[in-house]
Amino acid sequence: MTDSIARKPYFGLVGGWLTFWITVACATDMTLFGYDQGVFSGVVVTQNFLEVHDLVGPSKTSTLSTVTAIYDVGCFLGALCAFAISEQLGRKKSILIGTAIMAVGTILQASSYHLAQMFVGRIILGIGNGINTATAPIWQTETAQVSWRGRLVILEMALNVGGFMLVNWINYGLSFHGGALAWRLPIALQFVFIVVLAVTVPWLPESPRWLLCHGRTDEALHVISSIEAKPKDDPYVATQHREIVYSIQYERENAVPWRDLLTGRSANDTKTLRRLLLGAGSQALQQFQGINIMSYYLPLVLINSVGLSNSMSRLLSACNATVYFVFASVAVTMVERFGRRGLMLLSTFGQFVCFLIITILLRFAEIDSRYATASVAFFFLYYIAFGIGMLGVPWLYPTEINSLPMRTKGAAVSTATNWITNFAIVEITPIGIQQIGWRFWIVWTVTNAACLPIFYFFYPETANRTLEDVDDYYRSNPPLLVTRDPDAVSTQRPWRYRQREEAEYQRQKDAQVGTDASKDSSAASVSHVDMSESLPLVGRSLAIFVVAAVMMGIGTVAVALRTFVRVHLVRAFGWDDALMIVALVLFIFLNACCMIGAKTGVGHKMLDFTSIKTIEKAMLWWWLGQMLYLWASAVAKVSIALALLRLTVRQAHRIILWTIIGVVTAIGLMFWLVLLFDCHPVSYFWLRLEPTHSGTCLSIDTLLAIAYLYSAITIFCDLTLGILPVFLIWRLQMNGRTKVALGVILSLGAIASVAVIIRLPFLHFYGDTDFLYSTYQIAIWSIIETGLGITAGSLVTLRALCRWFLEGSSTQGRRVPGKQASDGPYALSSWTGEISKKSMRDPRYWRPDLVPGQMDHLTVTTVSSPMAGSPRSDANSSQEILNPEGEAWHHGNHVSIHQTFKLSAEE
Repeated sequence: MTDSIARKPYFGLVGGWLTFWITVACATDMTLFGYDQGVFSGVVVTQNFLEVHDLVGPSKTSTLSTVTAIYDVGCFLGALCAFAISEQLGRKKSILIGTAIMAVGTILQASSYHLAQMFVGRIILGIGNGINTATAPIWQTETAQVSWRGRLVILEMALNVGGFMLVNWINYGLSFHGGALAWRLPIALQFVFIVVLAVTVPWLPESPRWLLCHGRTDEALHVISSIEAKPKDDPYVATQHREIVYSIQYERENAVPWRDLLTGRSANDTKTLRRLLLGAGSQALQQFQGINIMSYYLPLVLINSVGLSNSMSRLLSACNATVYFVFASVAVTMVERFGRRGLMLLSTFGQFVCFLIITILLRFAEIDSRYATASVAFFFLYYIAFGIGMLGVPWLYPTEINSLPMRTKGAAVSTATNWITNFAIVEITPIGIQQIGWRFWIVWTVTNAACLPIFYFFYPETANRTLEDVDDYYRSNPPLLVTRDPDAVSTQRPWRYRQREEAEYQRQKDAQVGTDASKDSSAASVSHVDMSESLPLVGRSLAIFVVAAVMMGIGTVAVALRTFVRVHLVRAFGWDDALMIVALVLFIFLNACCMIGAKTGVGHKMLDFTSIKTIEKAMLWWWLGQMLYLWASAVAKVSIALALLRLTVRQAHRIILWTIIGVVTAIGLMFWLVLLFDCHPVSYFWLRLEPTHSGTCLSIDTLLAIAYLYSAITIFCDLTLGILPVFLIWRLQMNGRTKVALGVILSLGAIASVAVIIRLPFLHFYGDTDFLYSTYQIAIWSIIETGLGITAGSLVTLRALCRWFLEGSSTQGRRVPGKQASDGPYALSSWTGEISKKSMRDPRYWRPDLVPGQMDHLTVTTVSSPMAGSPRSDANSSQEILNPEGEAWHHGNHVSIHQTFKLSAEE
């Protein structure tokens, strides 16, 4: 029965779809891991949590740090348990046990009213997470198709950061509600991930490797055939089965006892202990570079060290997590190009520079508060530096530096090292910040500096090397300092290893020893193709890469400054600001696709490619990029239109702006759907060169007509957004020069139309046969259009920032020593610009320059435009109605004039 692939198990899923659902389960577990790491960063700065658990005040700092860090002790214990129960019960049952334990821990934490209950819940949650995070990656690698293993591991690390990003935004959003909901709900939301694991894991296949270890050969063959989508009697399935059996036997015969390991003795003389220490050391050094100061305590750091408000610190933490997620994903394109060793050095150096500057700025912040505010930028840069290297490489390095018989023990030691050092860092951080202030950051500057020579002198390169290559290197008794051997630090595979492999391949080819030799030949050919998948960044591909990198950096800085102004200075964060952040996130993903696409082959001629697979990858990245471009551009335009709605009260202008919003959304959605369903099936767009795939696409004439229509409407909308501000300020009572300057500033959002106009002559290249080479101008000007829109739309809001620097930051927005903090969160509203009424009635809002003792008899008089009884009316303040007829009351727009004066004791 050649077609008797069992379809009833796993709901009939085989091949890629079965791998997809296994990945969903494993990725959910890693996302939950990241969520757990970030959830307490918002909890520890929530007042209700601190009051309920009696953690208020400096004397409770050590207890607070322990209740946070005890989770890592649980993870440490869970990781040790995993390597015992995983071999006895299997990967699936271990994950289900870990998930059940996590459910208990989540319930205990979310329902906690006592410190002891929270302690127990944290430990139990950690044990479950330790079991899952130690087991899920092994289950993934043992059930994935060979060609997908590396990419899936990197994907799961990126999703780990995605979970961290998600919980930071949840913490920020719930901070506006206050009370118990602000900390109980983020903890309880872990059940979403727990339910996904409980629903998916039970029906998915067990690891074929574990099944063969326990003599369940028939089940293992069935799993392999289902994963590979081939019959059980297929030669490829039989070969996979033999390879797994051989590796199991090899590990058993060459296993190193713990006694021999600790004494440095091993039968094969491959420096087993030295390699084990290098793998575990990479995990320890990762922790001592300070990442979990940020993961667990960034809001606390920004409040206590920088002096920001609770709301502002949560918002910046969420933005930081978003940047972290983006650059963790970008690292996928760098790990092979720069190598493991080079990426660790680059990442560590960047972190060292960031901590050095943070230390200096926080030192001078004692003199001028603006230095502390400037340090926020380097917290962002720290996340970027860590995300591109030290996030993933220390998890990858132990699997490559340790030999096959040491894989399980090496993973156990490395994971345990990670959790125990994690505990130490999380335990000391709040105490260090409280006790020694800015000097606490000197410690992390020094540790990062110390890591540089360790990585440089002691860590050999493992990129582009097989496990046998690494064994051979250590069997040659290499020097302790790897810099003395050029082959040990090269990112290219040493010639002697390639020469040996080619000789072996030629011998097998000449011998023609049946199926195994044929398979080795095929594998060698595939390996050669995989090595050549990346094309050099030259000419047009380099132009795309550079433009994407530059515009991404400019846009990120502009939106970061805009967010700072709207939240921290003018305190009027609105929907237009939120949408601009969404546009930036989409734009970052767009640029990531363009940069990866340029490295894969976008901008190269068809003749430059050596395989169809590489062309397909380049086409896929191009397609993903244009999908993201449409929404990034549309959201940026909607944000600009909403910003103009803040300024206008005339009904005609408001109708025009809402029409623009509707048109931009509609045309963006229409063109997105056209491009999405351009080909049927969708994958035919990038798989059209594959002989085994068939499909159809829209005619080029139809596609071009829609593209020209989209461009014309986009130009019209951009120009409308540029011209309308002229009418908004026409009747304002100000001198002509000021009107011109204000009009130019408000019209900057329309500058993106220039890029659309320049792009028009290049649209016909959609029909060119050398598609990837000819359409590079379309890619470049699409990036520039979106980047200009985001940047220009954000520059409009930065006038307050200039005043802040010129007049001094101590009088606006930021809490400084001796002054009371902000009254709390404020509503997300573009149309009212409302700040809490309590804070507007508070004299400190209008006179922050006065110390509390000077405010005893300070009174605020308000002259306001709303009618009495309107939503703006305040019975507790004196208000004069400027417009009795009410014409000035338009959809929440109003003017308030506040005057402060001091009464004497007699008055």
